[in-house]
Order: sequence, then C-alpha cells, then structure tokens
Amino acid sequence: MEIASEFGTPLYVINEQMIRERYRSLKNVLNLEYKNNQINYAVKANSNMSVLKILNSEGASFDCTSMGEVYTCLKAGISSEKIIFTGNMFTDADFTFAVNNDVFVNLDSLSQLNRLVRVYETNGKEKKGISFRINPEFGAGHHKHTITAGKDIKFGILEEQAIEAYKKAKKAGFEKFGIHQHIGSGIINALDFGKPAEKFISIIKKIIEELDTEFEFIDFGGGLGIPYRPEEEPLDLESYKNESKLNRFNYSIKHFFSWTFHKN
Repeated sequence: MEIASEFGTPLYVINEQMIRERYRSLKNVLNLEYKNNQINYAVKANSNMSVLKILNSEGASFDCTSMGEVYTCLKAGISSEKIIFTGNMFTDADFTFAVNNDVFVNLDSLSQLNRLVRVYETNGKEKKGISFRINPEFGAGHHKHTITAGKDIKFGILEEQAIEAYKKAKKAGFEKFGIHQHIGSGIINALDFGKPAEKFISIIKKIIEELDTEFEFIDFGGGLGIPYRPEEEPLDLESYKNESKLNRFNYSIKHFFSWTFHKN
C-alpha cells in the first residue's frame, strides 16, 4: 500500500530481485555442464526498458520479433551484437532497420532471403550474418495454440529446404551463420524438448557435413513455462543435468548442447 500511495494506481510492480534470481538459477544449471552457453530473453514477454537493462546487466542476449522490440533494446543500451531479430512477416522496412543497426536477422522462410540480400546491397552494408528458423516437425506448449513447430505449423523451414537455404545464403555472400528452432511456449515438462532436439540435431549435422558450414550459434528455442494451475509442477531446471531423473532428455541435451551455444 505504501507503493500505491507514493505512485498512485493502477500500478504494476516488477520484482528486480526475482528476475535476477530466475535468470541466475537457469544460468547456473547450464554452466554446470555447458560453459559456452547464452540465454536469449524473449523481449515479447516484457519489453519494459528497466527489465531489459536488468537482464542485460546479467549477461543475457535478446530475441526480438518486431522492429519496435529491436528499437527498444537499442534504446536500453543493449549492443546490437546481443540482439537477434526473428520474424515471419518481415517488411523491407524491418530489414533496412536491422541492416543499418548491424542486427543479426533470423529468417522464417527461404523466400525472404532475396529481399534481405537486396536491402544489404541497396544500403551498401557488409553482410552481418544470417540465421534460419528450422521447423523440426515436433513441437510442444502449454496449449495447442502455443505450439510453434510441427508438420502442420506455418513457422520455420522444414528439413527438405534447410540445406538449400544455407547453400543459397553462402552463394549470396554470407559468411557467418546461425541456426534456430522454436518448438512452443510455456513448456513445463522437460521431456517435451527431447524429440524436437533429436530431429534438430540431425538436420544440423546434415547441413554441416554437406556444406562444410560452421555455426556462430545454434539456438534451441522453446519457452520455459511456469505453472498456471495449482496441480501443475514447475519445470525442474535440475533435469537439464540430472541424467537419472530424465535420461532421455539428458541424452539429447548432451548432444545438442555440445552444438548449441556461441563460438568462443
């Protein structure tokens, strides 16, 4: 009530300590086995500049889905090197803003590549790098409407197009590459990451072997969920490393985390 008296109502209060604790708990678990990891915060979750500054100070990188989110990150003092711009409805204005601010673009479809190349050339900019969002054909989420991967889902490039996408990107003059998946949001069962990860890994290996390509980063997207109902258990972060408890999931993570994080 003291805060409401000072600032008035309606009032939305964000707990900075809780943000830092949640970030560090995930980071600490990952660091136990995977030293070269990077956590990307989904800016669409909360684009408040104070929140972005807190996470930036913790060392997070940022995944943006609109020009507005990219702009907000830059205004918050976040380096363009820590921003990835992911979208499935890019306009030329989106591409121009990203290119002129040296932001890494993550394409959702092969059809977007030619337009991005044209924007680089029109603006006389050296090609920053490029990533494609891969659809591993398996997804998960807390609701069917939050599942963002699968054969009937519109997002991302399917396996049969993946090699072609990177082949065309190399031919267009790109020299730095990332690769990305996002299987869904609000995932609280660690086992749900296993099957998509295995498929994603197999696609990555095919690209590396056929095109002799190295990746700057491999992004295993999927939103870590929180319980919405009293009977739901929170995602156990220890399951990322606890082989006896989630053997199948850890089998996958030991393989895909060796591929996953940013190069030194």
